[in-house]
Amino acid sequence: MSTIQLNTSFYSESPEATQEFAAQLAGSMRPGQWVLLHGPMGAGKTHFVRGFMRGLGMQETWRIDSPTFTIMNFYDVGPGVHHLDLFRLQDPNELDCLNIEDLLLSPSFKCVEWPDPLAPWLNEIQGYFIHIQPAAHWEQARTLQMMPLGLSNAP
Repeated sequence: MSTIQLNTSFYSESPEATQEFAAQLAGSMRPGQWVLLHGPMGAGKTHFVRGFMRGLGMQETWRIDSPTFTIMNFYDVGPGVHHLDLFRLQDPNELDCLNIEDLLLSPSFKCVEWPDPLAPWLNEIQGYFIHIQPAAHWEQARTLQMMPLGLSNAP
């Protein structure tokens, strides 16, 4: 796979290919940046996060699950990774318990599934928005569309 470009689309034939793409992205990002993952249920957002963390040196034996009910997990890999799943949150005010202001200042990476409640903070977030869409012709295939967030991603 070549170097990851800004504003790019990537076709993935398998969860493993999605994880490889995510691992490469992790290696190209700066601590403190965010990855906002959007897509339908079962699109592969958690697979993406697993690959991202492997790109930072996470051990294969670590179990990575979506924090659907806990809302946020922290993993001590690289500068740290906060993995959030905001599916169950309906209102940005519900994020108060997560200390969003502290997360904005944290040097950890933030990987967020279902990021819609973060809309009020998008101007403060730097990193990437990635839409994962299942392909119609093959169950495991996905199209990933990546767009930069914030000015820090300028080449």
